[in-house]
Amino acid sequence: MKKLLTIFILSILNVYLGWTQKDSTVVIKSTEIKTYEAKNENGKLKKVKLFSPSFFGKNYDRFPISIPTNTNKKYNRKGLLIEVSYPQHSISYIINYNGNNQLFQIFKSDLEDKDSLIMELKYDSKGNFEKFSIDALGLMRYNFPWIIGNILKGKPYARPSRFSEYQNYYLTSNDNITNQTIKKDFEEMVIEYDKLYNLYDSKNNLVIQREMTVENAYRGTLHPKRMDTTMIRKEYKYGNHTKIIELITKYDCNRKNLGGPKSSVKIYNYDSKDRIKEVLDTVVYYPLKAGLSSIKERTLVKKEIHEYLNNGLEHMVSYYKQNGKLDKKVIERFDSDGELKEHITEQFNRKSISKYNKFGVIVSYVRQKRKGKKIYDLSLDYVYNENADWIQCFIYDNLKDKPLFIQERVIQYY
Repeated sequence: MKKLLTIFILSILNVYLGWTQKDSTVVIKSTEIKTYEAKNENGKLKKVKLFSPSFFGKNYDRFPISIPTNTNKKYNRKGLLIEVSYPQHSISYIINYNGNNQLFQIFKSDLEDKDSLIMELKYDSKGNFEKFSIDALGLMRYNFPWIIGNILKGKPYARPSRFSEYQNYYLTSNDNITNQTIKKDFEEMVIEYDKLYNLYDSKNNLVIQREMTVENAYRGTLHPKRMDTTMIRKEYKYGNHTKIIELITKYDCNRKNLGGPKSSVKIYNYDSKDRIKEVLDTVVYYPLKAGLSSIKERTLVKKEIHEYLNNGLEHMVSYYKQNGKLDKKVIERFDSDGELKEHITEQFNRKSISKYNKFGVIVSYVRQKRKGKKIYDLSLDYVYNENADWIQCFIYDNLKDKPLFIQERVIQYY
């Protein structure tokens, strides 16, 4: 689904680039990070060479630690990120905002592969998405497998614009008759592909969402080729303090032949302090059809339980499978100021532990098997300047008892 993909791209960029600085009385103007491979020599820690990860070589990425190549960032006086560049790969991003500090344009340039991308967003008067568009200029290499494409650079091509429109409708605050008419018209209107139809209440909460998706329903040489159309309807219900209490999703499609979801109901329960306590997700679906055999719909029920321990300083979430067995557990521990100090994830006989210091940066990462045998054990030591911003980071592999990297960060302020 193209529309969901574009939103996913934005969410990933939002995390990966980091749009804003942490609240501070001093505003950063720019940062430059260089990463060097490190070694011990005669008891002293030394830089060997600039680190440059490769597809076939070691990249040393250990979630949630990702070792970046040279990275330059620039910010405006409001602390918003306006430019990111990776000199070793000739890639840069330029980010623009409107008068309400809303992201409205991202321009990506890749000089090495002669590729560029412009993403633009428009908002309505309520601050909700109205349009999302992408314009791209690239190379024919994208028609080849990744490795071959980087060898056979191909010919330049212009890819046509892609866009998603958001048709937003709003209920009034005190006119039930008008609201009934608006809701009726919204439910009965004929919707179009590549548009997302949203109905909001007077508090700008999303109430109903409708969408039509078109996907390739081809299932092999013995099946006819056709495009499959699915009508998706989501209904949101809210409780006190505009907290969502139920999300109902329905899929109108011939799923008996294709396999896939038919409907889902997600129910949210809260405790006396309005903290989420339980989420119950019930999905009705058709399994993938094999040959000419008939299939019946199935129901899958998943549950997550939230617990708040140690006077609210510890939040534990337990995720349960259909059979009631524990699938995953996530624990977050906070200090008295509400800053995250430890994050623990347990799943698939593995346990990951990340610890953070008072500045909110990660200082250690351990991944181990259930019996305690460590797979990764990394520690990070920092040097800070007078503004409590780190300017040096030393990354160690404790299992191998050796240094891995030295990062240097040059900061300019307004």
